[in-house]
Amino acid sequence: EAFIFGMYLLLRKRNHSTVGRPSTTTTASAASGATYRIENDPKSLPSRIVARTTFIVSSLTLLVSLRDLLFPGNILPFVPRDDIYLEWTGAFLHSPPPDTVEADEHGLEAPLFAGDKFVAQQLGMYLALGAFLKLC
Repeated sequence: EAFIFGMYLLLRKRNHSTVGRPSTTTTASAASGATYRIENDPKSLPSRIVARTTFIVSSLTLLVSLRDLLFPGNILPFVPRDDIYLEWTGAFLHSPPPDTVEADEHGLEAPLFAGDKFVAQQLGMYLALGAFLKLC
């Protein structure tokens, strides 16, 4: 997402400084001296691409962070390789799913990782708030 924003800003700045390209057009308010810049139009193609990319990435981030906040250790079946993500983040240590190999291995020591679970849920809440604010 940051890469898309960065490329958009670089290309916008480069296109704005290109000689010979009409970057401004006058509108009905030309008498007041206001100019309309094509690259600042919210309906332009780059603006729509950036908005769509932001929506897709932020909604997936919101989904995963809400899962980490509300249902830690539960595998989402429609997210590919979600079990690897949960194992990599250590969610199986503090919240092993019932009737699994992880529950057999880490079931007795799971209460010892209550602090890790709290921190994971707190970070999930922060990510969810950030993604929600970006979407609104």
